Amino acid sequence: MLSWILMGAILVLSLTYVAYYVKQTMAEDAESDLVNFSKVRAAEIDEECQSGRISDAEASVLKADLVTEISLASEPANNLGRKFTQDSGRLPSQMFALILVTATLGSVALYQYLGFSKEVIFTERMQQGSITQEGMSDFLLYRAEKNQRPQDWFFVAQDKVSQQDYLGAQFAFEQALKNPPEDPNDVVVILTEYAQSIFFANQRKVDPKLESVIAQILAIDANNSTALGLQGIIEFDRGAYREAVLVWQQAIKFGASIAEREGLLQGIQQAREIGGITQEQVPSLISHKIKLSFSIENPEKLTADAVFLVYAKLPLRPMPIAIKRLRQDALLSQVELTNLDNLMPGMTLAEAQKVDLVVKLASSSDQDLTKGLEIAKLKDVLVNQNKVFHISIEL
Repeated sequence: MLSWILMGAILVLSLTYVAYYVKQTMAEDAESDLVNFSKVRAAEIDEECQSGRISDAEASVLKADLVTEISLASEPANNLGRKFTQDSGRLPSQMFALILVTATLGSVALYQYLGFSKEVIFTERMQQGSITQEGMSDFLLYRAEKNQRPQDWFFVAQDKVSQQDYLGAQFAFEQALKNPPEDPNDVVVILTEYAQSIFFANQRKVDPKLESVIAQILAIDANNSTALGLQGIIEFDRGAYREAVLVWQQAIKFGASIAEREGLLQGIQQAREIGGITQEQVPSLISHKIKLSFSIENPEKLTADAVFLVYAKLPLRPMPIAIKRLRQDALLSQVELTNLDNLMPGMTLAEAQKVDLVVKLASSSDQDLTKGLEIAKLKDVLVNQNKVFHISIEL
């Protein structure tokens, strides 16, 4: 508030000074014009007298009249007409000054009210890299409350999720869904993350709210892998283990994440064991596999963050069709590459007859699952054989 008062005072003083300066300059210019006019007119009278157009007496009278006019013009207080003109002209100038001050203060106030200053400050801090997590959260919440747009509330919810504030995320998702986007795909994205926040906020337990949201998602997108994964948990919680296996298998078919597929496979295995679900009752999704065993000649050379990328690829093709990311201890037991270990949608081991097996050494911090140092290779391996292929690794 103090800064506003100070800014307004400086603005008013500045405009007052400008108005005074302009008025003073105009007055000086008027006086200068009056003096110049009197000199020019006196010279004209002398020229007319010398040329004989007027007599000396007439010239004296004209000069006396000129002096009188100049005197009256220089004393506006004694000239009612002049005073009225000046008074009439003063009101528009005062109104103009008032309008200018009001417009300037109003535009600054509107600029502040619309939040442009906060957005400018936020952008500058983002560019400078000086924004804090608290500053980021405060700005996202401010923008969402100001605009009331679903995308702004969605960003607030994601920020809450990143801080593991799942209750706060639920509130933000609910605000976003009050005025949902027109695109059903955008609605599904919001509902999907909303369902996950409900699940985590409830300590990974099923409740009626979660069931309702999952039903909404599947009504729009029946192949949503995240919703299917949660629906499997709902079925498992009910004791419907066969249905849980079937739903999780559907989630695997449409899921793109390797980590997500591995988690679903573990859930399927647990449901099969508890519910006694046999392969005859619900056939496995795994139709093709390659069994591998490993030995490392000099494991002392491995670093603490070392990971192994084991993948199968078609001959003369660079991209793998099956891949697993394993720690050193995982290589001590038998490893299986299956038709569910594809890196991306497309061809899997189920469509291949012969593949090359490649082992690469990488770091746990690497994000690209195709990068790394090649340390072993086995060519022309037939898919879906019962034998175990052994790979010896020398670092």
